[in-house]
Amino acid sequence: MGVAIAACPHDVRAIGGGVGVDYTGGPGDQSTQDALGYLTTKLGGGGELTLIGARYDNTEIGAGTLGAVGVGIPVPGLTLIRASGARTIGDQDYRAFRLQAGPELNVGGGRTLGIFYLHVEDNLASLSNGVVTELGVPISPVLAGGLGAAIASKEGGRTSAQGTASMTWGPASRVQFLGEMSVGQNIVGFSQSGSSSQGGVLGRLPIVGNGSSKKETGAVKAEYGTQATGLVGIRFLFP
Repeated sequence: MGVAIAACPHDVRAIGGGVGVDYTGGPGDQSTQDALGYLTTKLGGGGELTLIGARYDNTEIGAGTLGAVGVGIPVPGLTLIRASGARTIGDQDYRAFRLQAGPELNVGGGRTLGIFYLHVEDNLASLSNGVVTELGVPISPVLAGGLGAAIASKEGGRTSAQGTASMTWGPASRVQFLGEMSVGQNIVGFSQSGSSSQGGVLGRLPIVGNGSSKKETGAVKAEYGTQATGLVGIRFLFP
């Protein structure tokens, strides 16, 4: 399972961050546990910079490390232009890279709409290019929801299409619980809708597998057919 980080909306200081753990289940009885930490800082003009690190253990590819960087640059007429990159290095042979970039629009009422280009590749002959849309919706002061959709072309002429729903609940000022479900054809990973405190666009561990399912942070290869994945996690925010 994978995770990424972005700016924390409850943090009004220049530097903030958090730590957390996640559990993800996917097709083929695969599962991933991870522990992660992140730091984020505000840039001039309303921008932000985020650094993420995570350790994961996947039932198919074993353990490994994820590093990711994300930046948000304010642009007149938009909320932000976001770009992020994640590199996954397995303790054994697995290697993966993920790049996502595009505009995030303020559509009113605290809602944001992101439209991103996504590139994912790994050394298991997996390569995917596609488009991801993400809608973030505040529901209450302590509850936020997200909806996402993605379509991508994959090696071998296959097409991946999926929809995602997410929820973040903050029962305390420094604690958040999150959940996410994704359903689709030839899933390439979580589209990761939702608030930046969930992790933003940087780092869901994708689904890796070809006959045997696998999942990793940063690259994906999926089984054929309709699939479903689910994630639950907790975040502890600071300062």
